[in-house]
Amino acid sequence: MAHFVFTLALVCVLALSSTASFFVTRAHAALNAYHPDMEESLKEIGQVTLCEACKVYHDHLFDIFAREGRVEMLHLDHSVCDEHFWHYSIHSHSQDFTQACENIEYMFDHEYDQDTAEYYRHWPKHKVIHFGTHESDQFLVQIKRDACVGGIQVCTNEDIPKKLDRSRRECEKCHIVVKALAGYLSRYDRKAVSEYRRDGLLEFRMGQCRHLWFEREQFDDPTTNSTIDISDYCADFVNAKYNDVISAFAKHEDNVPAIVFDLCPPPCKLRDPNEEKNHYEL
Repeated sequence: MAHFVFTLALVCVLALSSTASFFVTRAHAALNAYHPDMEESLKEIGQVTLCEACKVYHDHLFDIFAREGRVEMLHLDHSVCDEHFWHYSIHSHSQDFTQACENIEYMFDHEYDQDTAEYYRHWPKHKVIHFGTHESDQFLVQIKRDACVGGIQVCTNEDIPKKLDRSRRECEKCHIVVKALAGYLSRYDRKAVSEYRRDGLLEFRMGQCRHLWFEREQFDDPTTNSTIDISDYCADFVNAKYNDVISAFAKHEDNVPAIVFDLCPPPCKLRDPNEEKNHYEL
């Protein structure tokens, strides 16, 4: 039985690795269609960083457009990538992360002028939305999936899965949590960040399990109409595997499939569901 579980986990890691490589290749091809010279600048940027940059870019874009309660336009008079968030020294974001933002923005700039861009068919244009609500957050998840997975293809289906018609499985939740941690770390220059700083970044992100972190990243579980299932799993995951998380990221650095392999062995259950919930709440 143990051999079977190990083999199954290994197959999952290989699938994750090959899928990421496949999506980066498609992203390069999509970028080359817009601007051949930019393809070279993306070759050194990993899939995790590209996907994270695309998601964060759309966080900022959505916040700008929806700030007044109604999305009236799909064009800005300034660059999202010039905002302080991307360059402010306290963030120490890597050049790869900021460059990914600029390249992604260049691609989407060519779509704004078409007004009916396929990638933005779910933008709630001319519709009043209540900014910062759960409904608007779920709009944003659909936008990210359309743009980052279906559009320029820098994210995989596992990064932003389609809407569910069932409850999430334990390993799906585990993968979401671990890949979210990896995405957050990918914003920073690994060569310039000390081990102490890396551990601090992980600790900070793990401490956000109970905040509205997954609301803008994943679709609701249809049984609860929320992402509380991921938040609950994340809190239990951190409580059970804090030291393992620190060790896995130290050992494998930016090899996300290997990190997932270490931290999410099937069946990914963290505790007996009948056990009384008595653990540290983040």
